[in-house]
Amino acid sequence: MNKLKMTRTGAMALILVVLMISTSIFVSAQVATQTTVLKSASVSGELAEQYGQNWLGVAPDQPSANLKFTMTFYPSDNSAVLNNFGFWVLDDSNVNAVVKSAGRFANNNVAAGERTNRDPLGQLSAQVTASGLANYTIVVYNDSTIPVEYTLSVENGMIVDDAGQVKDASGMGVMSDMATTETTKTTTAVTTTTTTATATTDVDMDAAKAAATTYTVVSGDTLGKIANATYGNVTYYKGICSFNELTNCNILEVGQELLLPDVAVLDAMAGGATTTTVTRATVTATAATTDTVTDTVTATETTTTTVETAPVAEAAAPATTLETGDGVTYTVVSGDTLATIALAAYGDLNLYQLLCDFNNIADCNVIEVGQEILLPALDVLAPPGA
Repeated sequence: MNKLKMTRTGAMALILVVLMISTSIFVSAQVATQTTVLKSASVSGELAEQYGQNWLGVAPDQPSANLKFTMTFYPSDNSAVLNNFGFWVLDDSNVNAVVKSAGRFANNNVAAGERTNRDPLGQLSAQVTASGLANYTIVVYNDSTIPVEYTLSVENGMIVDDAGQVKDASGMGVMSDMATTETTKTTTAVTTTTTTATATTDVDMDAAKAAATTYTVVSGDTLGKIANATYGNVTYYKGICSFNELTNCNILEVGQELLLPDVAVLDAMAGGATTTTVTRATVTATAATTDTVTDTVTATETTTTTVETAPVAEAAAPATTLETGDGVTYTVVSGDTLATIALAAYGDLNLYQLLCDFNNIADCNVIEVGQEILLPALDVLAPPGA
């Protein structure tokens, strides 16, 4: 009897130990799945590497809020930064188009940071009227080789960062834990990380330059036109720009000599396909019984998706993607040339000269970010028989 009693006691003790260990593991797992989230009306960050990006979420304070974005950045007097730094505002469909289909930001956005007449040098603005309580994504980008510090603010909403990319700049930001055990489900995605690396370590640059063909710039040339004529693809213009170490891809001078390497060299410099990691987090507003609104941050739909795409900065522009017609304008973004705009609007980059003349542009090789270009109908730009 004593032996049986001892055996039962031992079994109960063993079960108790197992339960304690299981509970400990469960608690540890719960803690491990929590992520700190920053919510603030103003954040500051830095993009030190070329083609660096910060992906941030934006949640409106109330339905159909008028979201006003303001960004200041430094250095503000560097031409390379002015032409290659800024931000895009995307809705869910834009995010899917860019991430899953390698779409261009220029064709997939609801707003872009621009310098208006009211903005001083080093400041960009954008405005979006929210669709209900729909959330948005901001992509801050730096295509220049110059490190850039920035502060981004929004009126009538909150900027959300769940990846530690930025810091609170308002002094009134909210830090909270995002737990994956919540059951509330919403639909808005916040993309946290996109990496685009330029891989030059496998390229012998000295040998590539020695083997490259020399081309002398003539009147009317752009890097896009040269790239299309040499490689049959206008998107190689950035590779030519990088290979020749040009400070501004939009500016060429007549008589300037460019080195045109083998296309394999440009492909190697671009690094082939890049891996884009997307983390989806949900942000929802829940009305309490006292008619106040409490912001609840959950991660019920947290997933990690790896998508193999061509680098966004190098994505080819499909023909005829821009609307044309009487009074239609296009706002120049980073990396644009008149040739790439002509290709996107009319399917023919060789129409850049006519587009230049129609807009009375003094130098067809020089356009500025934020500049508005008139895009008339094709029969107006190039009348039949003219």
